[in-house]
Amino acid sequence: MDYSLLQDEELVDHLVQGEDEKAFREIYNRYWKQIFLQAYRKTGDRETAEGLTQDLFMSLWDRRNLIGIQHLSGWLNQSIRYAIINFYKSQLVKEKYKQFAKNHFNTSESSTDHLARLNELSESISQALDSLPEKTRIVFKMSREENKSVKEIASLLDLSEKAVEYHISQSLKKLRVYLKDYFLGLLFMIFKVW
Repeated sequence: MDYSLLQDEELVDHLVQGEDEKAFREIYNRYWKQIFLQAYRKTGDRETAEGLTQDLFMSLWDRRNLIGIQHLSGWLNQSIRYAIINFYKSQLVKEKYKQFAKNHFNTSESSTDHLARLNELSESISQALDSLPEKTRIVFKMSREENKSVKEIASLLDLSEKAVEYHISQSLKKLRVYLKDYFLGLLFMIFKVW
């Protein structure tokens, strides 16, 4: 079968129903340059644009059974716009964290102590996430790690926006419980109460 002759809707059907790598390859060949150029125009950085483009196509392949795509071109363009927005959001969060750390942590602290605290936090977060039901964990990771909006997650997972909000609130409640001891220690450290 010559996949280059197929319409977008047929390619999506082949991709979703048969997990067809040839259909995916044709979608990639048809749209990668358009998506890359859009990302490059918005970020001004080739490496960032390549990463966003690759992440988008990897997400398409990984979630091919969960995504309900009506119009492939529109879905890809909307997804790269979300990815660009999320990229800039994550850059802002990183800058805010750097500023916070600069203002609140003693720079003479040993890096070993800092790494130990980061490892402890990371372990606590992993344990909390592992204890979540699978759908809640997926929604949380898409929201917080991939910086996807509620609307985007709802669309990708075929859930209502209310269901997505419920999963996010449940995961945050669970994280608060798991991390309360860590945050108390952090507050003591910041305000030198102990």
